[in-house]
Amino acid sequence: MANNNNINITIMKNNHNKSVTITAPEGYEIDTVTSNEILFRKIKLFNPYPTNVRDIPFRRHYISSITGQVGCDNSIPNNNDKNYLSTNSRARAFLALMQLVELRDAWQKVDNKFINYEDITNFNILSTNTGTIFKGTNTHLSRVLTFSLSATRDKFAETFKDLIEEAKELI
Repeated sequence: MANNNNINITIMKNNHNKSVTITAPEGYEIDTVTSNEILFRKIKLFNPYPTNVRDIPFRRHYISSITGQVGCDNSIPNNNDKNYLSTNSRARAFLALMQLVELRDAWQKVDNKFINYEDITNFNILSTNTGTIFKGTNTHLSRVLTFSLSATRDKFAETFKDLIEEAKELI
């Protein structure tokens, strides 16, 4: 198909020729190949960054809503479901993170009875780019695994160290 923004047409009327230029609206091009009519076709701009998770190829790993286990469907080269992930380890990490967030909220409900809200400090469980898990403290940042009491953070980290290790790429 032609890639045109302008097209010149000669119109004959009463034995006189008149030349007319038709310009495609911005974001469109004139398709001169597929029809004798003047058709405007939306220009698809190249964008190397996906704007929808469905545009990411080879997402075959999922968390089963029936069994709660991580699965893989190799029969589908590009699954359009939003709940599919690129790797098995990422699916396991999200499953672990979902559990940790729910557990965090339940533990925080217990702590809310003991918190002095005048001096809030966040006690975090974090992971570095290299995958090292550590405990942090700050007053300005809140992370996924943030607690109001350092003792709760420490006990949570020890109780759920396996889940935290599984989810570390996301925390």
